[in-house]
Amino acid sequence: MADLHKFTVQESLNASQGHSGGWSVKDRLTINTAASATTIHHALDASTTIILLQPTVEMKFSFTVAETNVDADDDLIIPADSITSLVVPRGLGSTINLNILGASSAGTCKVVEV
Repeated sequence: MADLHKFTVQESLNASQGHSGGWSVKDRLTINTAASATTIHHALDASTTIILLQPTVEMKFSFTVAETNVDADDDLIIPADSITSLVVPRGLGSTINLNILGASSAGTCKVVEV
């Protein structure tokens, strides 16, 4: 379970809405093509409860504690040119990695941590 002891009761209850986090625009991530099979690993800030993603290409993603490659057959896909909001699964551990890989082509992904 997420360690929310540093927040008030209201902030902890509203963590899924991003109230206990901040608003941190990260450097644009490179999305490698699935043919290269080189997953990009982005360590999320400890206070991040939600991430906003806007990829230029269709991409696959996963959340893990260790840097783990995206499984091309099993991981979920985010469509290109759309903004997607995801709740960070804080129950995995203290350091959460966002792992991304292009579904069919290379591109970039804008990331905002809330």
